[in-house]
Amino acid sequence: MTTAWMRPAAAALCLLAASLAQAQISEKEAEALMRVSGMWQQLANTAPAMRAGFAQSLDAPGAALAPETRQKLLASADAAFVAERMQAVARKSLAERVRMAHVPALQAWFATSDGQKLTAAEVADSARDASSEAEVKAGLAILQAAPEPRRRLIGRIAEVTRAAEIGGDMMVNLIVGTALGMSRVAPAPQPFDEARLRAQLAEQRPQLQQAVLGIVLTSFARSYRALPDDVLDRYASFLASAAGEHYTDVGVGAMETAMLDAVGRIGPR
Repeated sequence: MTTAWMRPAAAALCLLAASLAQAQISEKEAEALMRVSGMWQQLANTAPAMRAGFAQSLDAPGAALAPETRQKLLASADAAFVAERMQAVARKSLAERVRMAHVPALQAWFATSDGQKLTAAEVADSARDASSEAEVKAGLAILQAAPEPRRRLIGRIAEVTRAAEIGGDMMVNLIVGTALGMSRVAPAPQPFDEARLRAQLAEQRPQLQQAVLGIVLTSFARSYRALPDDVLDRYASFLASAAGEHYTDVGVGAMETAMLDAVGRIGPR
């Protein structure tokens, strides 16, 4: 049996391993990116918001939970939505997915005055209760009052970040994950059917995406209200760049991984 192929194959594997190693960044580098991009603080703000939203869902019409079941779910949510763990999960995900080739461009953008202003605006907005009626109305009023060029800029940012598509998919995964966690604490007469729920949500995907787009547009209008159009224009250009697209993809993926990990901790483990 000939083994002549083994040496070039081994060399190719070594090159592949080396390229993969170069493609990833360390967790220390990932945390640095998370901090300058605002993701670190946004996750810190997301954890209590998720807990509050989960608690609110338990009191929704039709929930009809026994008091002891409700308390179990709230206690489970307290243990699940922990900022430090969510940050650590996102950091690991980011370290595994960020391509080193894009890091210089990312660092350069976040070091600019524009990048710092936008990050500060996004972090500040993440501390708000974006689901409250008052905040939704405020964002909608700002969006509706904005001149047409401003609305187009906000729409462009939503478009280049694929906010409706990515946000809709994330919403589906969070709904399914939350339902699974609740089923572990309060089993229904019929076993939880994840495939059935996903199929139902798939039918509603256009409506979910439209709802997410509306939320995103009002959120952007509120977040960036103090920033001039030229700053938003440069931001949109950065987001459309190779580095911007890459960081949007891996950043949203890291955030989703952290949130799904938290949701997955609801209920007995």
